[in-house]
Amino acid sequence: MKIRLQGRGVTKGKAEGEAVVTKEPISFWGGLDRETGEIVDRNHELAGVNVKGKILVFPHGKGSTGGSRTLYASAKKGTAPSAIINIKAESIIATGAIVAGIPLVDRLNEDPISTIQTGDYVWVDADTGIVLVEPKEKRKRVVRSGSGRGKAMTRVGVIGTGRMGNAFALNLLKAGHEVYVYDAMPAATQNLVQEGAIRGETPADVASGVDFLITSLPRSEIVEEVIIGRDGAKNRLRSGSVVIDMSTTHPRVTKMIAGELAKAGIDFLDAPVSGHAVGAKNATLTIMVGGGKEVFLKSKGPIFEKLGKNIFYAGPSGTGQALKLVNNLLYNLNRLAMCEGLVMGTKAGIDPEVLCKAVMVSTGASYCMENLPPDIFRGDFAGRESSLNLACKTLKLITDYADELQMPLLLGNMAQQIYNIVKLQGHG
Repeated sequence: MKIRLQGRGVTKGKAEGEAVVTKEPISFWGGLDRETGEIVDRNHELAGVNVKGKILVFPHGKGSTGGSRTLYASAKKGTAPSAIINIKAESIIATGAIVAGIPLVDRLNEDPISTIQTGDYVWVDADTGIVLVEPKEKRKRVVRSGSGRGKAMTRVGVIGTGRMGNAFALNLLKAGHEVYVYDAMPAATQNLVQEGAIRGETPADVASGVDFLITSLPRSEIVEEVIIGRDGAKNRLRSGSVVIDMSTTHPRVTKMIAGELAKAGIDFLDAPVSGHAVGAKNATLTIMVGGGKEVFLKSKGPIFEKLGKNIFYAGPSGTGQALKLVNNLLYNLNRLAMCEGLVMGTKAGIDPEVLCKAVMVSTGASYCMENLPPDIFRGDFAGRESSLNLACKTLKLITDYADELQMPLLLGNMAQQIYNIVKLQGHG
């Protein structure tokens, strides 16, 4: 479990890395070799230690104001610390960090000198003043395999933290993964940051260095832009990483994204889900996966089994999305059939409770009949607007895909028109 500290962000920016901690103030003027990043003050306890790319933790600065220029010069040469944490920053360090663009946090709610140790892994978010610390003795979380060997903690990015993506990220945190998150609405990530996730400024930030990247987004074009767009995640993903799109998107878009990522040695799975927000929260979702079989098996344990209960490998790229569209076609047709049946039964004078119980132990039973009638008979339609909008969106994907497959879709097209009429009547 990471230690979470809250302080004041003196500058802006984010950084992460191993900590170098000292209880002594530092004078960068004459105390830091700007060419190498080594502490060269022979009287300092860090003498001979290289702070390049480290999270440097010390009480405050001292000495000449030239220290600000030294810090700036070392940043230009790429030898500066990645971030600085002070008990209380004074003008020399603050000025140097500002001009050098180094994230600087101070005035933490706990003493950073005693809380953070050299070798701990630290995330600094100077935009929010949040510092996360993973003690060095816990940095290698070991997962035992049949060979008895261990492996380091899995790093997972989640882009899109609405109702579904937020639950994905929480369950992955519970599983012990390092989780990085991004949403176009930063407030949607706040609860995740409080639980230990690291928030990125862009999708590319979240993609940097992760083993798995999950997207959970509302439309195909957004998925495409976020993953392979000009400033998309592809630019920061490493070869061998796996992108898992858990949105509901068009199979054609899925295949195109998979092809583009393959050129960079990045694997891709389409893995839409069924089970609504409650299934996401409880990790009981049905997950339908398309893509390479070996990639699926690689992802099943660390990702899918942490998010769902019923996991199905559908076949090559695009078949996961195709299976989800088939499921949604049947679900939305069943909803219409259920409504007609309920109206017919009640007009015939059948008690609604008897009607539902009888059908549920007969051949007319369905998921819709089991779950929806209680709210309908109570007149409780709160939140159904999103369900209607989602149905219209999904049926558009379904009818478009059927056209591409050159197959007639008589009931599906009729259902699309019925849902659209209801939406036009102001119910969506």
